[in-house]
Amino acid sequence: KACKEGHLDVISYLVEAQLASKKKGGMGAAAGGGGGGAETGVSTEKRRVLDAKDDEGVTSLMKAAEQGESDVVKFLIDEGATVDLKDDEGWNVLMWSALAGHLEICELLVKEHSMAPDYVTDKGENALMKAAANGDVENCEFFIQEGWKVNAVDIEHQTL
Repeated sequence: KACKEGHLDVISYLVEAQLASKKKGGMGAAAGGGGGGAETGVSTEKRRVLDAKDDEGVTSLMKAAEQGESDVVKFLIDEGATVDLKDDEGWNVLMWSALAGHLEICELLVKEHSMAPDYVTDKGENALMKAAANGDVENCEFFIQEGWKVNAVDIEHQTL
């Protein structure tokens, strides 16, 4: 919920608190008996915390993108959140942002984090379709400039 509301200070604290509790419980020592191994264990645990999913497979990054919380999106990615995860419907973070009409986040994901313009879900849905369904001309223009296909169809043979 902190991601949806843009509480960056709370998010940062909670991630670090979770990591500290795992390290205190022996996670760091168990990961590799000295040297660089312990750091790898912490890094793996941090990614697990950042990429945690709710009961519908939605990550904190997806929730922040949907709400237009660009500072939170940037923070989570900088901290190591995985940008190409999918929820239970096959939606990625770009689709969540496109549906909600957040051009700045869509641009960030495509231009700086190489989100694929040709990604479609098993149902044939893509980010351009989500932007079009929302009536978002700016995101539609952006996606088309980036090479999205206007004539793509979903499994119900629907296009834009």
